Order: sequence, then structure tokens, then C-alpha cells
Amino acid sequence: MRLGVCLALLFSTWALARTDSNYEMNGYRLEAYKSFPIEWSLVTVRYRQDSGEFRFVYANPAALKALKMKEPFPDGAAFAKTAYFLESDPDFTSSLVPQKVSRFQLMIKDSKKHTSTNGWGYALFEPDGKVGSGDPKKITLSCHACHQIVAQKDFVFSTFLDRSVESSLNDNAVAKFVRSFVVSKPEFEDRLIADLPNSLQAHLPGKILTVRSLKGALTKSIFSGSLNEIRPLLAKEALRAYSPAALISDDKKQFTAVFRDQDHSKKCPAPQGRLSFAMVAVTAFDVNEINLSKQERETILKNDPVRIEKFCSLE
Repeated sequence: MRLGVCLALLFSTWALARTDSNYEMNGYRLEAYKSFPIEWSLVTVRYRQDSGEFRFVYANPAALKALKMKEPFPDGAAFAKTAYFLESDPDFTSSLVPQKVSRFQLMIKDSKKHTSTNGWGYALFEPDGKVGSGDPKKITLSCHACHQIVAQKDFVFSTFLDRSVESSLNDNAVAKFVRSFVVSKPEFEDRLIADLPNSLQAHLPGKILTVRSLKGALTKSIFSGSLNEIRPLLAKEALRAYSPAALISDDKKQFTAVFRDQDHSKKCPAPQGRLSFAMVAVTAFDVNEINLSKQERETILKNDPVRIEKFCSLE
């Protein structure tokens, strides 16, 4: 059965009308866009290493045209994303396949409605159509702060993936298309250890005097998703600068820092011709934002609220 048809069946289980505000974010309801997997165009796919999600990105006709023509997106352009958790295929165990929807996301251009976010409206939904956990206003600001990394692409990360046979024979046309954009470069600055949160200082490697700290709007609007999504960028900077790299909120209550694993306990296989490095992420979340039970929240607050995780990063 086609993936789009499966999604349509999932949507059909919802009630035809939702009046609960829990189903609306920034004026958008997933119910109103439930046909996107069938009626819109699949433009690219992404794998999120930090969350283990495989994401399908769709564009409506207005967004698709602008994406192909490399033009600014007009009002009415819209993207939708379906994220899946991956599981091993029991019949072919060396491969992973999408099994369960983890979330849906919308990104819609309306320059009059969304003046504070350069015309883009964001909406994040759980599999049942409810708005994701956290303060919607703060999540919106965090989403757009992250998208400012690609301001020169009209704040859109996705590029059109031409899946035709002809394009694959045309000297890597997709890669050329990606390079045709001038992407704004994230800015880092050296920050003294003494200026870092104490809980972060305690988990950094010894003999470190400074870290590479990410600058910009994202430090003002952080939610838990930002701290996970920024890890690949921080890992790249940490490997380049031979120094920990971090994103730290202005109030220093939330942060994530990434650096090379010192004990080399994690094995990181890499494709031929590439190098992969074991990295450590030190993260402090705002537990009031994360979807936790009361007991889970109390347990975190009683113990060290800083989470330590290891992951692999390609050079």
C-alpha cells in the first residue's frame, strides 16, 4: 500500500471537526492539511541522526515552483513534513524501515500574518493531531531562530531532490543545485569557561579554557527540540576548532555542548573515504517544557538535570 494512502487512513481516524485549541498552532490545524501526502509533491527526505527520525518533506504547488526556480517563496507556499521512527525490517534485518509516525510539521508563508518571523508560520503536531508539548510562542521563535541559519534561502532548509533517472546521469545535478544557494554561515565566538553555567563546567574535559559559543537569535529562544537539532552543527565546529562548541540560552538555564569523546569507548563506523568521530553531548533541558510525567520531572530535578549522551559525527 502506498505511503500516502497509509497516511490518509491515519488522518481519517480523527474527528471531522476539532474545536479544542490543543489541535491548533498559529492558526493552523493538521486536519485542514491532511491530504498533503497525496496532493502535494515529495521534494526531499532527511534522516535526523540525533532523534533517529526519517523525514519526508512535501511542498504544495506554489512552494514546489519556487523551490525549483530558486526564487523567494510567495504567500501561500507551504511545506509539510512527516517524521517516522525507524525499526529493523524483520525480513531484511540489515535495513531500517519507517514504522511509526513521530510527528507532523507545517511551514506556511503568509507575510501579513507572520510579520515577526519573516512571513513564515510554523506548526508542530503529535501523531494524533494535537499540538506538540511546550509553549507554542516559544517554539515558534525557536523554529524561526534555527531557520535563520538559511536566511539566504528564504529560511527554507529543503532543496529539491530530482529523482529522475536523467538527473542521476547529469553529473550530480542535485549537489550543484544545493551549491547554487549562498547559505549564511553560523557565527561562533570564544567564551571563557568562567562565563559558563556551573553545571556545564562540571562536565567539560579538563584543561579547557574556552568553548566555541554559537551567537545569534537562537540563544534567546530555545526549546528542547533546538538543543537536539543543533548537535550536528556544534559537532562540526568542535571538530574544526579542536574545542568544545556550545549553544547556551541567554539565561544560562538551557544548553547543549559537544566535544570529542576522550575515552574512545564508542565505535563509530564510517562510509569508505570518510572519517567518523565519537562525540559527547552535554545537555540541560527546561524540564517544564519537556513532555514528562510529574514523577519523571521530580526524579530529574532531584538528580543531575544534565544529560550526557554519546553519538557519532562524520567529518
